[in-house]
Amino acid sequence: MKILILGAGAVGGYFGGRLVEHLQQHEEVDLEVTFLVRSERAQQIRNDGLMLQNPDGSITKISSVATVLSDDAPSEKEELRCEFDVIVLACKSYGLDGALDAITPYAHSNVALLPLLNGMAHMEMIQHRFPSATVWGGTCGIVATLDSDTGVIQRMTPSQFVRAGLVEHKKSENEEAKAVVVTLMRHWKDAGIDAEVSDDILQTMWDKWTFLATAAASTCLMSASLGQILSTDYGQEFLLAVYQECNAVATADGGIQADLDGRQARYRHIFSDKTSIIKASMCRDMESGGPTEADHILGDMIQRATKHGIPTPLIKTAYIKLQIHEAQRQVATTGTNDK
Repeated sequence: MKILILGAGAVGGYFGGRLVEHLQQHEEVDLEVTFLVRSERAQQIRNDGLMLQNPDGSITKISSVATVLSDDAPSEKEELRCEFDVIVLACKSYGLDGALDAITPYAHSNVALLPLLNGMAHMEMIQHRFPSATVWGGTCGIVATLDSDTGVIQRMTPSQFVRAGLVEHKKSENEEAKAVVVTLMRHWKDAGIDAEVSDDILQTMWDKWTFLATAAASTCLMSASLGQILSTDYGQEFLLAVYQECNAVATADGGIQADLDGRQARYRHIFSDKTSIIKASMCRDMESGGPTEADHILGDMIQRATKHGIPTPLIKTAYIKLQIHEAQRQVATTGTNDK
């Protein structure tokens, strides 16, 4: 089985790297992994390998990693068009348009597309762009960041999971594409990742989105980790109020009932852990002066809430801060404000 992973950052680089590490340790594994990356990242990987830093500080270096360049001319990629069975999209939402352009030469009609993005809006975009492909729902969990200077992917907490599944109206389609993603999840599991095929992937994606939107809104608004927020007098009350707003949208728009003592228990536990060092990646992106996924994670949540008449004052407050950040970033980088 041949897998193309778009992106070798914190998500693609980590989960793809664990697959490469596993197959290099087990030569009998019928698996090939290739990363579709920009030339700078490809050169970094060729020189230094994929470097994964564990929460204890130890670093795993993975050498002999296959890459193809996203900035190659399409004609140079045509011979690879039917080479891959699965394409994993591991990009930020603000880079999705470019990512879809980059995978177009490889997205033949029998390919399985597995996006590991947060939120929901990307699903329709991908299916519209590649109507003959089998688009899986997917989500993942990892607290990690890529040090662009060193190329090291720094994983900060032990949690690492991937979930994938077909949405209901796709379950009868393309048995071959379904089989390869099931096999991919098994390979991830063999590589030490908590990986499962979900029978209700939309519920799983909504659960992750409500958690992430809460974490992102809170840590961005407060410029603090979840643990720091929870250590204040009213931090937990605030976090749970944001979470309640998000879950109300999930119920109204996705038909997803909250289950804080059941399937969402691990997320709710995080919102009570005063020792948590977690900052949403959106917060880290904001602090570093970079673009954020605010529109995709918070803006889309607000739009869905508005459609159903659900008030979201806390999410909106955080979104205001992130829009100000983006406006300031635009002025700093281009001298103009496009908003």
